[in-house]
Parts: sequence; structure tokens; C-alpha cells
Amino acid sequence: TMTNLNLILDPWIPVRRRSGRRSYLAPWQVFGDAEDPAMAPASPRADLDGGIVQLLIGLLQAVMPPRDEEEWALRATGPPAPEELRRRLEPLAPAFELLGPGPRFLQDPRVARAGDKPWPAEKLLIDLGLSEGADHFARNGSVGDLCTACAAAALTTLQTSAPTGGRGHMTGMRGGGPLTTLVTAAGAGATLWPAVWLNVLPLSSWAHPPPPDLAASERVFPWLAATGPGEPKRAPELTPEDAHPLQCYFSMPRRLWLGDPEDGDCGLCGRRDLPVVTAFLARPNGIRYAGAWIHPLSPYRRTKDEQRLALKGDRAGLGYRHWLGLVVAPPGGAVEPALVVQEINRDGVRFEQAGDLRLWAFGYAMDNMRPIAWCEGRMPIYLVPAELAATYAAQVGRLVEGASLAERYLRFAVKKLIARRPKDVKNEPENVSTRFWERTEVAFYDLARQLLDALRASDDDEPLRRHWHRLLAHHARRIFEQEVSEADFRAADPGQVARAWKGLQNALRGKKILAALDLPIKKRPAAEKAAKGG
Repeated sequence: TMTNLNLILDPWIPVRRRSGRRSYLAPWQVFGDAEDPAMAPASPRADLDGGIVQLLIGLLQAVMPPRDEEEWALRATGPPAPEELRRRLEPLAPAFELLGPGPRFLQDPRVARAGDKPWPAEKLLIDLGLSEGADHFARNGSVGDLCTACAAAALTTLQTSAPTGGRGHMTGMRGGGPLTTLVTAAGAGATLWPAVWLNVLPLSSWAHPPPPDLAASERVFPWLAATGPGEPKRAPELTPEDAHPLQCYFSMPRRLWLGDPEDGDCGLCGRRDLPVVTAFLARPNGIRYAGAWIHPLSPYRRTKDEQRLALKGDRAGLGYRHWLGLVVAPPGGAVEPALVVQEINRDGVRFEQAGDLRLWAFGYAMDNMRPIAWCEGRMPIYLVPAELAATYAAQVGRLVEGASLAERYLRFAVKKLIARRPKDVKNEPENVSTRFWERTEVAFYDLARQLLDALRASDDDEPLRRHWHRLLAHHARRIFEQEVSEADFRAADPGQVARAWKGLQNALRGKKILAALDLPIKKRPAAEKAAKGG
């Protein structure tokens, strides 16, 4: 059996092909075979799929960055032949050995010499990591050994998204558990190629000098610099000025060394009788990424002191309330979509031939540095002409604000059913929110598309906002009614139900939501005011 694995030359990336067949392929092979192309990575876990795609994007950005938009567009129609890709990638092979004496991909040989107690291989998985996580994917909390392919995927995923491991085990370049947003093609027939190429930036947009000798470049591949006898006393700081921009894709905040493989069964993908990694070593004081690193695949939030922080996942899942920020830059510039998304808004023309685009967003929701939930969402991307961008963002913002208010009123009314004082309700029914966002989602994207058309044609969009208001109110009422019929409300007096319902009705017709949606606020006739004691 081959005990080493070269992550450039050898097959290790699990893919699902158009026919449904699964295969393991090398990076230079994954875009080949036009008859039965790879559609997506097919690792046993969604986070590893995300790690694999990011690695492929980084490899192409390194070995075949398009000079400008034109060169990018030429390639967008189809991938290079496997032989060509192999020729371009081959020089990197010496830096991409997973095992053996070293240099090893994303590992530090000094760790092997420190003679510490080994960690079980499953701790490479983010949610089972060095800090006790919430084992989001590993249902029974134990995975066991990892085959070399799964270990490679886990290693690259951990390094690119590392949460803090406590005591000097550094977080990734984008902070712990960052949100990654990738541009993908929407069609059912879309292969893996557009999911990768749509996220490769032309040098004219993301200026970086091609490194003189990529294969030996420790400014790009930091593990090539992890040499020398002793242990680092403290975590070395690395600013963008001290490294090559491509290090974004190959960052190494953690100092690890995989144990030598033994024959066994993989506890993750289930393959049997093959070399598996049973353990690894870890030491603190990996690279501390300092300064203004901006990773092209993550959206950022600007803080008051003009720092930029990568956005994190959201425990309640990713939905259309995140669309403003992830896809459309919100007014005021507090949140910036990822560079790869800004690129589309900046130059929509060359994306038009790519057909319908979707954003694939994923990451961990973190609680006090611990990953608590994996969240993933796919949302449409609309090409907005630059001159309409600010107006459009403001209009979309109104729709989202209206929805947020309706959702808040609904939650408050449901709490009123449970307790006389809604503030006393500690754990509110979470699924009420989830249901509200899910049921209004399709309509939101539909309306956002119609708003854009109205804006392009200079049509009045008030009817659209009115329609959205009716829709929000309808869904809020329906969910409230379901809660009333489903729950055991013998505890609540009928008066309480009536009061909660009336409160919800009034709020949904109230000034605040009308103002948020920029709809005219009707004056109440005097007779009605008197009846209400107004």
C-alpha cells in the first residue's frame, strides 16, 4: 500500500460525478472527463467539502491566475485539459506531501521532535477539536481513525477555519469559524468547474505579483519555513506585508504533525483495509495572522476603529436576512461582501454568460470560541448595475427590516400565549422564527428580483412593498394560529389568547412596520380613536 499521499499528484479528493458514480481524483483530474464530469466534492462531511473547494480555488489562483477579465472569461467556458493542469500544478508537488520525512503539507516538523503525547486523529475535525466542541457532525462523539484522504481534507479545513484551541493554539487568518461565501452556477447541470473558477480573481482585480518560484515559496506555503532546531517561544506574527497574498489559501495557524499511518478502517468515510492516521501531535505558538489580512472568500464587518472582522455563521441558519451583506453590499458600508462577490457587482458583464449565479455560504456558528452549529445556505445572486446599487440596497434593506419586525411581533405574541409577562419567557419557541423565515423566503427572492426590474424600468415599487407587507402579516398570523391550535393552552386563559392575537394584529398594521416598508401611514378616523380610548 502507498503510505504516502501527494496532494497534487495522487487521487484523494472524493467527488460525485454526473452519473452518480463516486470517485477519488487528484486536483489535476477533478475537472476532466467531459462525459461524466465531477459535480461536487463528496466527502463525508459538509465542512470538509467546503475545505476541499477552497483548496482547489487556492491552487488555481496560484498556478493559473487570469491576467484580466478577458482571460478570465475565456476560461469560464470550460476547464483546462487535465494534462495542462497537471503540468501547471506539478512544480508544487514537493510542498504537498501529506506524510513522510517532510516538508509536509500544512505541518511543522519541529512538533514531531517535541515528544508530546499524541491526540486521536478525530480531533482534527473542527467540532471535535482540541477544545471540547459540540461534535456537530459526529453524532456519537467518536469517529476513530481517518484514512489519509479524510485526514488531508480535515487538515486543510482545520487550518483554514481554525477556532481557538486555547493556550497558544491560534485561530485561523479570518478568526475562528469564519463564514465562507463562494459564487457558484445555479443550474442543476452545473459542474465543479464553475464553482471553482467563478471564485478565481483576475490579477487586474486582486493584484498580487506571481511569486518567483512558487514551489519553494515559504511566503505562500508557510510550512516550508517551519524549520530550525528549537521551539518558538511565542507565536510569530505575520502581517500581509511579510507574506504573499496567496497565503490566504494556505494559512497555517496550527502547528501539527500527523502520526505515521497504519493499516485499518476509516471511521469517517467507512473504507476498510487502507492506511489510516490514528493520531497527531500538536504544539502551541503557530502563526498569528496580524494586520489587515483580507481573505477573498469571506465577507467582512467594519468596526468603529476601522478594523475589519470576518463574519461568522449564525446559529439560526443562513437565510435571506443575510442576503444584504453577503450578496448585496448594505448601505453605509458597515458590511462588505467577499471580494469574489464584489467582483460580480463591479463587473457584471463577464458573469452574464455564466447564467444564473448562486451564493454558497457556510461556516460555524461560534459561541465563546466554540463551534456550536454548522450553518450553510444557498441564495441567488442578481447582477445589479453599479449606478443602481445604492438605491437597490436601500430598498432590499426595507424588505428585510419589515420582515424582522413582523418576526419580532410574532415571537412576542407567541410568548404572550405562554406567560403573562413575555419578558419572563426564557427559552422561546425557536422554531417559530425558523418557520417564519422559511415560509417567506421564496417570496422574498421573487420580490427582490421584481424590485430590480422595477428599478431598471423606473417603475413605481410601492405596490411591491404593499404586497410584501400583506404577505408578512399573513404568514405571521398563520404561524400564530398554528401555535394556538398545537400547543396545550389549558394553562392560558382564553383572554390571554385574545389579547396576544389583538396585540399581533395591531403591531402588524402599526406605524413602525409601515414606516420600515416606506408605506403611507393612514390617519385613524376620530370615531375609531374614541372607541379605543385614544
